[in-house]
Amino acid sequence: MVTRPGFNNSTTFSEYPDSFSRAIRAIGKNFYVTRSFQKETIGNSEYWGLLARPADEFSVHLNADRELAFVFSQYKNFEIRTLEAFDLFYNVLEQKRVDRSIRFLISADPRIEQITQHYLSQHPEYPIIVPIYLESMDESGDYILKSIRKNYLLRDLFGYQNPLREETFFFGRQEQVNAVLDLAKSGQSSSIFGLRKSGKTSSIYAIMRRAKAFEISPILIDCQSPTVHARRYNDLLLHMINLIRSSIGQGKSLQNLEGTEAQIAESFRD
Repeated sequence: MVTRPGFNNSTTFSEYPDSFSRAIRAIGKNFYVTRSFQKETIGNSEYWGLLARPADEFSVHLNADRELAFVFSQYKNFEIRTLEAFDLFYNVLEQKRVDRSIRFLISADPRIEQITQHYLSQHPEYPIIVPIYLESMDESGDYILKSIRKNYLLRDLFGYQNPLREETFFFGRQEQVNAVLDLAKSGQSSSIFGLRKSGKTSSIYAIMRRAKAFEISPILIDCQSPTVHARRYNDLLLHMINLIRSSIGQGKSLQNLEGTEAQIAESFRD
């Protein structure tokens, strides 16, 4: 289906501040604007948003064809809580309708690009933000493309030094994750093997996140942690018991696991 720039007839921006008008028209030059929103309030601040699908020629620059969210902030001093507005708008949409890994932030703060880049350097798993200074936007939409090239194309999705704990940039391991969960649900064991930095731990975190949909209560025992490898035999088994009890809502922890090794093993199994 061909996507051409413009506006859906159902969109209305009469209640949006006039200062956003030029920016909205610029978006309509390269995107098909599918939805407008009622304003959202966080504290004493008000935010507006819209949903738009990149036009065919423009989608090449983003490698995206689903709808994307734009959030508008009219304040000269940007506050990080503005990012919460994205989730407020997402909450009224169908999960699969929107690409949540790319977000456009249009702000009246002239420092918005530097602030955003600093925030993303501190939170590398946060979705991609394309920051745009409101006053720099022209109706041709060229400034949007410049911002994408400057802020989106520089993001290295493979440059993570640590395992991925969030879902945003985890991809390419769906079959393996589901296979492990299928085996677990049927009471079978499984193992994950791979070279260093090949994504094993990121896959484990994905298994942990998705286990609840399979009605599985997962626990994670990190054998690199001193809380595991520094424990004695009985203390480690007790630690595992209490992790399991917590995961299934048993609440109160057991305080000891004593006796001979055989007795401790029997108690652990019970």
